[in-house]
Order: sequence, then C-alpha cells, then structure tokens
Amino acid sequence: MPKGMKKLDLSTSDGTRLRMMLWRPEGARGSLLLVPGRTEFIERYAEIIADFLDRGLAVAILDLRNHGLSTRPLANRHKHYLRDFAPMIDDVGLFVVRAEDEGLPRPFHLLGHSMGGHVALRFAHDHPQTIDKLILSAPMVGIHFGALPSSLVRILVRGAMALGRGQSYAPGQGDWRGDAKARAALRDYLTSDAERFADEDWQLEQQPDLKLGGVTWGWMAAAIASCDLLQSPGYGQRITVPTGFILAGADRVVDNDAARALASTMPDAHVITIPNARHELMREADPMRDQFLKAIDDFIGG
Repeated sequence: MPKGMKKLDLSTSDGTRLRMMLWRPEGARGSLLLVPGRTEFIERYAEIIADFLDRGLAVAILDLRNHGLSTRPLANRHKHYLRDFAPMIDDVGLFVVRAEDEGLPRPFHLLGHSMGGHVALRFAHDHPQTIDKLILSAPMVGIHFGALPSSLVRILVRGAMALGRGQSYAPGQGDWRGDAKARAALRDYLTSDAERFADEDWQLEQQPDLKLGGVTWGWMAAAIASCDLLQSPGYGQRITVPTGFILAGADRVVDNDAARALASTMPDAHVITIPNARHELMREADPMRDQFLKAIDDFIGG
C-alpha cells in the first residue's frame, strides 16, 4: 500500500465494523472516496490509490460490510449474504462523514465500482449535498444472468426466498476457489491483464480472511430489488450530482444498456465507453486503464 496510510474502524448502528483507510497528503486539491465492488477489498486498490495520490488528491476507501476485514454476518465467511442494500447506503454515509471529520479536503469525488457504483448511485440520490461529483466505474445498474432470461431468474429467486433459502448459495455459486481453472475463467470475465489479476492471488495468500465466495439467494433478491429501484420511473431525474459513467465495452458482468438508460434520465450525467475493456477497468491492461484515468482527469480536472 502507498505510504502515509491511516487505518480506521467505523461502527454502524447495527453493530457492524467497517474497515477504512485514508491518505491525506499535504496540499491535496480534493479527495477521491472509493467504494469497491463485490468480492473486493482495500488492498486490491493499491495501484489506483497511488495513481490518485500522484494526481494531488487525498484518498479514502473502505471495505464494505461482508467484504475484506469488515464484519461478515454468517459463520461461513465465504457466503455473500444480505437482506437489503439499504445498510450499505448508510455505511457510505458514515464513510463520507468520517472522511470530512479527518480533514480530507473538498471537493469530494465519490468513485464507486460495480456493486460499489450501485451503492454510490443510491447514496447520491439520497444525499446529494454531501458529495461534489460522482464517478461510476462499470456500475451495477442491471446484472447479466448469462443464458438465463431475467424473468426466469426472478421466478427462481422468489421461490428460493419463499422456501427460506436466503442464506444458501444460488446455483453455480460456492466458496472461493483458488484452482487454476476457476481463476482463469474468472480472469477472462474481469480483465485482459493477467499480471494485475495475479496480484490479487498474492494478496489473498497473505491474508486468506479477505476471500469472499459466491452470492446467496438473499443477495440475489436484494440486488434485483435494488436494481429495480434504480430503474424505477423518476429515480434518475432526482440524482442531481454531476456524474460520470465510465463503462467497459466488453463487460459481461453488468448491463451497460441499463446504465446508459439510467444516465439518459439524469440531469447532469456523461457516459464514456472504453472499447474492448472488460469489467475491472482499474485493473485492465494499460491502454484501456489509461483511458479510464484520462476520463476521470477530464471529469474532475486533472
């Protein structure tokens, strides 16, 4: 991790402990507040944090609940379970307030990736006065379900929840797998840069408690309900914070069309698509990653 880091813990009203880190360099011209995506943890962002520090920005980042070294609700730490996305929106509120209390300078640029982008969108909708700009990296406005139609997935989720299986893995999901075949398949979905992807394996070897596996039926139900909220009539029109969408042209994880549709309803939203990029823009190969950083520089002023 870059030098100058300060480690913090946040305590939520429901007893969840959230891990947070920040960097406050002398003379910073603003702050970049990072909200990671699903399965992610702070250490995964070391390289991009260094990039933002080099740009004269202070940086703060947190492990979302059920991620990294923040509190996990189930005995099996690998299961990604939650009943509602709403507590994560409150968690981001605590995070932003703590960044301010720690003296991080304005303006505040909130950057959310994937599921973190989803949470950041909902936070910006509910608390527009607390941040100055919103940056979304491959945001989860809608989800790709592979070959299954969304209507069938919804029926299956409703059935599983009715049977009380919210804490059980959804089909095809399970504990974190480190075998070469599983990791290669995941890398193919996320990035074309094998070296950056391998960095994560090294980090997980050093701290196995950072591992997170697949999603439960409960997560599926909560994610679908929250995506429906984002896409509901009038929702986007009430997100008034200046927003930059940066989409991965070859994304197979989230639905770019849903993101574009939402952006089209927002009063101050701009969309950039990086051709051929896969889902994890911040860990893509340099030509695409450089485009991602340039888009942010242009949006917030580099």
